[in-house]
Amino acid sequence: MSPLISTGDIVIVDMRKRSRTAFIGGIVAVSDGEGVSVKYLRKSGNQLLLVPHNPDIDNPEIEVAERHRVVGLVLGWVHPPAKALNK
Repeated sequence: MSPLISTGDIVIVDMRKRSRTAFIGGIVAVSDGEGVSVKYLRKSGNQLLLVPHNPDIDNPEIEVAERHRVVGLVLGWVHPPAKALNK
C-alpha cells in the first residue's frame, strides 16, 4: 500500500486548535521535536495513538507522548505535478 500523502506534497493544516483530543479520528500534523509527521489520531482505551495510513511501515502505531505537539488538523493536500518537483 502506498502512502496517502507523499514526499513533496503540499499539506494544508488548520493551526487554530492544538488540543490532542480535539482531532481524535482525524488526520493531524504532529511534531516530535525533530520533524513533523502526518498521521491519524486514534484513541484506544486511555491511550492516544498516532497511526499511519500505510500499515506496511515499521512502526504502525505510536503512543502519543509528552514530546509530541499537535500542530493542527490536516484539511487537505495537493500532489504537485511531477514537472514542478524536478526544478
